Amino acid sequence: MTGEDLKVLRLPLAVGPLPADAPLAAVLHPTRAAGVFLDGVLVGTFGEAHPRVLRAFKVKKERPVYVELDASLLDAAPQPPRFRDPAATQAMERALAFTLPWGFGAQEVAGTLYGFGFRHEEEHDG
Repeated sequence: MTGEDLKVLRLPLAVGPLPADAPLAAVLHPTRAAGVFLDGVLVGTFGEAHPRVLRAFKVKKERPVYVELDASLLDAAPQPPRFRDPAATQAMERALAFTLPWGFGAQEVAGTLYGFGFRHEEEHDG
């Protein structure tokens, strides 16, 4: 878990060293654990289980991970924007690019396009 993983909460959370007196610090690996902080206050813990714990439970060839976040963070997180139905008609932008044969004037193409209802960019109503 990194600070990037915590961005989903949209809170100014930081990841840093887990204080030795933090709850569960004694059962987490000393160099593979960290704390989650909000405004300098510990609000979460994560890390691998301590090798001593793994031996006690006869866990071999696995690296269990523990993650804990204060549930109140979920209430404090800003709510995502509500879905709004898109407008019935969407703004449309078109760009045409093509090569004309020698002697074929751009005005002829423009006249044909205008005949089908296309308008020049400068003629749009903003």
